[in-house]
Amino acid sequence: MALFIQKFLFICALTLLFEDNVLGRSVSITNRLETGKDLTVHCKSADDDLGVRVLKFDEHFHWFFENSFIGRTQFYCSFKWDGGELKWYDVFIQGRDRCESCRWFISQDKPCILRKRGLVCYQWNK
Repeated sequence: MALFIQKFLFICALTLLFEDNVLGRSVSITNRLETGKDLTVHCKSADDDLGVRVLKFDEHFHWFFENSFIGRTQFYCSFKWDGGELKWYDVFIQGRDRCESCRWFISQDKPCILRKRGLVCYQWNK
């Protein structure tokens, strides 16, 4: 009986790992400023500062990470370009985002993510 319980728990653990994809995810940020200006991006989490990057139009920056087992992985980025005010958005929140590869496209008006049904855009964080 103990062997059955061990196998059952092992299968449950594997299912959880693959269902929530705690084995790894990625985020990509692409500059789609309509003016063609450079986009300055600074992304962070509670544990990691990914540094400042300057992206020319249509360039992207991406990184890989693992979800936290306690469900608190969150990355946010600030965005700045010439003549624009500083904007920011939470580009990944564990529990909210189910994408394995979250692909963000940053325009002057809003951040947009590529979903199965196409681009979905959001308002900047306040």
